[in-house]
Amino acid sequence: MTLLLRFAALVAPVALVALGHGEPLRIVHSSQQTWAELRVRVTTDTLIARGHDVVLSSPWKDQCDTGICFGYKQRFRTCQYRSCILSDDVWGRNLSQPHLHWVKGSTKKALRLGIDKFGPELWQHKSPDLAVIGPGFGTVFTNQDMPLSLAIGAASFAVKNARVPAIVVTVNEKGHLPWFTTPVPLSVQIYAELVAKLVDTLAESGKPLVPDRLLLSVNIPPVDASCDDVSKFPWILTRVGKRLMGDDIAWCGTKLLPTEWQVMQESTLCAVSVSFAYARTLRTPNDHRLQRDIRNKLRPILSCIDVKNHTLISTT
Repeated sequence: MTLLLRFAALVAPVALVALGHGEPLRIVHSSQQTWAELRVRVTTDTLIARGHDVVLSSPWKDQCDTGICFGYKQRFRTCQYRSCILSDDVWGRNLSQPHLHWVKGSTKKALRLGIDKFGPELWQHKSPDLAVIGPGFGTVFTNQDMPLSLAIGAASFAVKNARVPAIVVTVNEKGHLPWFTTPVPLSVQIYAELVAKLVDTLAESGKPLVPDRLLLSVNIPPVDASCDDVSKFPWILTRVGKRLMGDDIAWCGTKLLPTEWQVMQESTLCAVSVSFAYARTLRTPNDHRLQRDIRNKLRPILSCIDVKNHTLISTT
């Protein structure tokens, strides 16, 4: 049994209980990092341990070392960390774990192949319920950042073109970790469990997992001595960029959702920002019905933050 499967086996008993009454989901998992990145592999295994049916379809090489970048890095003929054999093939899979795929191309191309080909081949021609992109390096939390993110671009494709709900996850951490790294760092485990917690919450909320035309963007702060357990990370509902007009829904004692940027400045609170935006415009809708739908779906995990006083407050 591989290192990652051993880790997944350890978390499975707790994770399956956490899934509650939600239906297991068919998930295409991708990243702007390589398919052989440890954060990616542990997230795939954690989602599987939660009972979901996951296909990984990710680039053979890192596409970007930060949350935002301008293009796809074409290099060499072998996968990163020598995780595949020398080949002119445009894609391949792990023969012993056929749900793991690499693609010579961008994050968007890898996700498209996962949605159109790899997933249906393993799911008896069924389509995915959800696309998860990440966790990736860096942060993506402004209107200026989002169009430059390969992960956001892939998620937009999934929502607009494939009609598949999509989540993008970025972590405020750098440093490459090959899939065979041992022991698995605590930060990697926590990031994976946070992703699974969000996915499980959506699964339990029922379909549609995310309102039509919207994607979710999640920014996770670094794991450190004060943020060293999943239970210490509150989830804050945020918007992408400042509100241009009108009020947001009444939530947390205000009619103004905080921005991702504001929440990410509260590093001592370990706060995770979860934003929603139109896949086409990458802006948070002012439509109260859509805002209310998102809030209600995420309510079981949401907390409130007072950005002026830098404290968490009651959701009641």
